[in-house]
Amino acid sequence: MKNKLARLRELSRTNLARAAFTVVGATTGSSAFADAATQTAITDAYTSGSSDLSVAITGLIGLVALMVGVGMIISMLRKG
Repeated sequence: MKNKLARLRELSRTNLARAAFTVVGATTGSSAFADAATQTAITDAYTSGSSDLSVAITGLIGLVALMVGVGMIISMLRKG
């Protein structure tokens, strides 16, 4: 049983190392072939996503503040 577990552990380490090498090689190689139009499109998409995220976070904070305020008002009405 120990032999099988050791063999399985070694196989998983080997496969993990191969997968990590493949991912690093693919990401390194893909950026080297990007032209100016692709870089511009990526930058524009990043900027758009960043502004969308800012709007979503602002809305979520506003909603939480509103709910806290409503909760405080309801708790004051129940006490009084």
